[in-house]
This record gives sequence, C-alpha cells and structure tokens, in this order.
Amino acid sequence: MKKIFLTITMVLAAAFYASAQLMQLDGYNNTLWTGFGNAWNSADTNGEKSKARLDSKNWGALGEDDDLRWNGVLDTFQARLTSKTLFVDLMLQWGGLSTYDASGDLDYLKFQYIDSDVNFVANITNNFDVAMGTYLNWKMGPAPAHGANSWETGYHLLQGGMGYGTPSQNLVAGAAYYANYINESLELAKATTAGEEVKPVTEALAARFRVEDVLEIAAAVPSGTTSDDFLANVGVRFTPADQFLFAFAYNGIFRKDSNLYAGLTIGTDTASIDGWLAIDNIGGKKDNRITGVGGAVTFSTNGITLRPEVGFTFYENSNYSTACYGGVDLKFALSKNLDLGAWGSLAFGSKESGGATGGKIFDVRPNITYYISSSDALSASYEYQFITTNQDNDYNFWQAGFFWSHAF
Repeated sequence: MKKIFLTITMVLAAAFYASAQLMQLDGYNNTLWTGFGNAWNSADTNGEKSKARLDSKNWGALGEDDDLRWNGVLDTFQARLTSKTLFVDLMLQWGGLSTYDASGDLDYLKFQYIDSDVNFVANITNNFDVAMGTYLNWKMGPAPAHGANSWETGYHLLQGGMGYGTPSQNLVAGAAYYANYINESLELAKATTAGEEVKPVTEALAARFRVEDVLEIAAAVPSGTTSDDFLANVGVRFTPADQFLFAFAYNGIFRKDSNLYAGLTIGTDTASIDGWLAIDNIGGKKDNRITGVGGAVTFSTNGITLRPEVGFTFYENSNYSTACYGGVDLKFALSKNLDLGAWGSLAFGSKESGGATGGKIFDVRPNITYYISSSDALSASYEYQFITTNQDNDYNFWQAGFFWSHAF
C-alpha cells in the first residue's frame, strides 16, 4: 500500500530517471500544509525554485527570534497527463498566509497565488525528446541534495544553508553552483562582483538524445537569451554499467562567467559513492573563480538509508577562506505504514581577510510520515536552526510543519 502511494504521488529520489519532472507517472496529487514557529518568511531560502518553503526561515530577512507565530496554510496541486507521445506536467500553489501587526499579533490572512510550474515534453522518437517548461528538472548527475520539492516533507537545506556570493555579500556565504540540471542557468558572477541576489533560471527550451541506457546528450536554451547574445547549456551522461555513471555539463556557453560541472556515481543498490565538481565563473573577471568539490556515501539495507554528505568551496580570490559543510540524511521504514526521517547539517561560511567573519549554520530536521491508505498520507516535520552571521550575531529559529497529501 505504501509503495503504491509513493510511486503515484511523490517525486522519487531516483537520480537519473529519464522523464522525471515534478511527477513521474500520470495522476493528480494535492498537498495541504500548515505550520508555526518563532519566525517565518514566505520567501524561499538560498535561491530554491519555489517561493513558498514556509516551514523554514529566510535568512535574508532576520528578525526577532522569540515570537511564536502561526504561518497560515499552503495548498499545492500537481498533475501529469499523457497523450500518446506528449505529456504535460504542472504544479500550482495558493496560500492563506498569516500577517502580523507591529505588536506581534495575528492581523489577517492574505489569500494569494504563490507559485506555479508547467512542463511540456514530446517524445519525438524512442530516443529523442524535446521540451519546454518552467521546471523541467533534467538531471545529469549527482550534486548536493535538498531531499525533495520545497513543499514536501523531505525537503532540507542545500549545502548546509550557505548562500552564494562573498562573505560581505551574504550572511553566511560559501555555496558553489553545481550545473547538474541541464535546464537550469545561473550567472553567479553577479553575486561575487555586484553583490546582487542571484537565483537560478529554471525556465528553458531543451532537447535530449539517448542511446539505450548507455549515453544521453542534452542541451537547453534558458529563458532570457537573445539572438544577439545567445546562451546555451550542454551536458552528457554516460552509464556503461549499472554500477557506474559519469556526467559532464557546461552552463552558459557563449557567455563570460560560465560554469562547468562533473559528477560521478559508483556503487550498487545497497552502497554507492557520489562525487561532484564545479568550476564557476570561467572566463570572467580575474580572481572571481569559485571551485566546489564534494561527495556522499549512501548505505541502504533493511529499510534504512543513511547518506552522509560533505562539500568544500574554494575562492580564487585569496582574501576569502574556504567554506565547508557536512550533512547526514537518514530514512527509516519503521513499519509498513510509518516512515521516519531526519536531516542534520553544519556549515562554516567563508571568511574575509580584515573584514566579515565566516559565520555558521547548524540545522536539524526530523520528520515522520504515516500512510493512511493508498491515496492519503499525513506527515509532520520539525526544524531547528542556529545561525551565526558574518557580523557575529546569533539567532535561534524553530519551525513545525504538518502535511496532508492526497492522490486522486
């Protein structure tokens, strides 16, 4: 029963499923969320796609950390429809978000559109797909994980919660950009030169060609490119055996400050090793290059999955020190209808010589899911975060979220 529900309703963790977007099989799914804590913000953390990761603090808008607040409700509807060789995949979010007055009392709920995505994928031949969409998720290889879509129970911080940019431009800086999604594009140089907040562009036109299960070649044109200033992404994924995968991608062809990615997976269903490399801001301003390296080991046996992960970010500019993070993801099938999970991470941001300190973030996020039937599941998550900013200010935040998912 639980396995049927997972297959139909959740975005699975299989890293290289050929047609994964927001849902993998035809059907409809609705997730209703509510939560509370001592601080919240409807904006998303660290440039993730969704604007509504409501059960976590947005570190870009730190405030008082001692007020208990109800966050309101968020509803996320998903659907995937297939007609012969074409499928449409979509997501729509609406919410009743709480608003508080100056004294910290609940003032009103604001009912509003939050976010949406739609993808169109056409299977021209057995080996060739073309697509256009806002969030295609065409993944080439492994990179730092965030667990699930931002509205789902298993979502957690990416790279320990560190942000892009340099120490003086972010409360805790040190995230590298891994271009392992062929449809995604990011001009990271803006965060390291002008101090602008940058977020990945996920809207794209894309195509891919596969040679059985051995080779995949993909390319994408992200939204915003022009005929005068053309921009493209390319990638290759090579899987000569079930136990081996190698991936390569280049983000931002024909643009300065482009980004290179390489990833590797070796292992079996019970034990595997992932490794990844990013070289960002290639061909741009001197001393602006950023290099990220990291990896993870996954162990799966008897209903238990353990995945420790680590990453380092090196700046070409000698004024900035190395940033790093470590995290552990745990999943445990306690019974046929009950799953437990937990994520914990610790990140140390980059320091600036004679300037901002690095800061750090500690995060722990346990969660539990009970499968009522083949179409319904109830989940709860709790998250505690301690942050020391680059100005040596300390904050403690906690959030609790409750989810009801229903498959139609």
